Amino acid sequence: IFFRCFRMDEGKQSFVSHKKLGELVRQVDHRHELDPEVADLVLELADSFVESAIRFGSQLARHRGDDTLKVRDISLYLETTYKIRVPGFCELEPPAKVQKREPASDSPSAKSPVALDVHMNRNKSRASNKK
Repeated sequence: IFFRCFRMDEGKQSFVSHKKLGELVRQVDHRHELDPEVADLVLELADSFVESAIRFGSQLARHRGDDTLKVRDISLYLETTYKIRVPGFCELEPPAKVQKREPASDSPSAKSPVALDVHMNRNKSRASNKK
């Protein structure tokens, strides 16, 4: 995955430039424009979002024993952290369904809590008698 960085006025790098952000706003509604302070805040949030996704994805890649950040790493981050599913990239397997079994009628877990406690105490006394 490759991100193009742009230089900002303060010498910091940003993943999106003011110009690109302005173009995006005009695509949504050509009558609107962002105040410079709002644009700075949006750019800061976008940078933080991208950096945290890359950091998390890199940790996943290292955990897999790989030194390459893959789409599935970022996809997992977006899904688990923000519940964002990117069509075509979220081919994560759904969790396996666990079937609940009904306890047998003679098992302690099928009995009431009091009966379970009595059953457990009886087993303890039997164990101590065997010693």
